Amino acid sequence: GTSISHSTGSENIIINSSGVYMAAFTGIFNLAKSNPDSIIIYMYLNGTLIPGAVASHSFSTKSDIATIPMYVLFKVTTVPSTLQVITGKSGFILTSPALSIVKLSSSI
Repeated sequence: GTSISHSTGSENIIINSSGVYMAAFTGIFNLAKSNPDSIIIYMYLNGTLIPGAVASHSFSTKSDIATIPMYVLFKVTTVPSTLQVITGKSGFILTSPALSIVKLSSSI
């Protein structure tokens, strides 16, 4: 259908139907540099951080690998709406990203 759309290479997921949704993100991250560092991942709806949509991990060495999941419920009251998963900074390598969005209810 056309309720949710995404173009390859875009960071935007467009939601065209109001309701209650669940988003599940998972990605495998590692450092692109040798210094210890931390990553924070956020999920935004229309440019606003979704409450509870923050995940983080601290890396000790460049060889550290972390699978970082994030699950969040959110309401879409304005259509179209734009959902984004964004990292707080660069310097990390992301492999096998996956994002699933499920509409749980049409009632808000």
